[in-house]
Amino acid sequence: MLNIKDLTLKIGDLSLADKLSVQMEAGKIHVIIGPNGTGKSSFLRTLFAELTPQAGSIEFQGQSIQTMGVNAWRKQFGYMPQDIQLDVSLTVLEVVLLGQLDQLGLHITEEHLQRALRALDQVGLLPLFERDISTLSGGQCQMALFAQVLMRQPDILLLDEPASALDLYYQHKMFDCLIEDTKKNNRVTIMVLHDLNLAAQYADQLIILNQGNIDAAGSPTEVLTAERIERVYQVNVDVSHDEDGCPFVRSSPFIRTSGNKTPTAEQIKPVSASSKTTAAF
Repeated sequence: MLNIKDLTLKIGDLSLADKLSVQMEAGKIHVIIGPNGTGKSSFLRTLFAELTPQAGSIEFQGQSIQTMGVNAWRKQFGYMPQDIQLDVSLTVLEVVLLGQLDQLGLHITEEHLQRALRALDQVGLLPLFERDISTLSGGQCQMALFAQVLMRQPDILLLDEPASALDLYYQHKMFDCLIEDTKKNNRVTIMVLHDLNLAAQYADQLIILNQGNIDAAGSPTEVLTAERIERVYQVNVDVSHDEDGCPFVRSSPFIRTSGNKTPTAEQIKPVSASSKTTAAF
């Protein structure tokens, strides 16, 4: 179990976590949602020890970053950040093999080679294993990086918007693979998603971050209510449920809720030339 207790994280004057506490179980998929700028990516970076919190603790299986050291701590993770640029001339297979760079010697063993090929087969890219990574589409590159993360065989998976460049086929290929891999290997899987319906479909635990706090945590059915989404995202929505009880969120035409009105262009008074001059000084 990954245990986060009283986590406080600030960057400058911006508070991204304020005494945030949550437990994440092995063998389950935990999805983090919330408005832009609320600290979702920073939360993953903190778990990976890229950012240092001002207070609180992060423990996995009774060990912390402080007791293990940063390098040993990170070896437990497979981390896939947003918008990774692959400006290299490598084959798809070579990119996936880099997932176990710390274990590769001067010669690649048959075991490592077969493991990389199995990872590519899992994500549906095996026919492309000899292609140069630069010739792949954005979505195919994202799947190759996902295969690289699986190649690490981590205890904890951190995926930041992993489906952002994927079409419908690869979205479901990735998430079906995640479900199987998470349960089979008893991993802690943590994802950041913006698509609430994908989150509802695949999360075991859904966590809404809002203004540095956990607004709600629980099953998608418990968390994704129209009232909560309207309050957190400031948009009108309708939430229905399929025959299995899985929520489906549909937004209304964009109308801001009354809690946070933005003035229209007509309501903003023009700034006079004199006031502009004063403001400049």
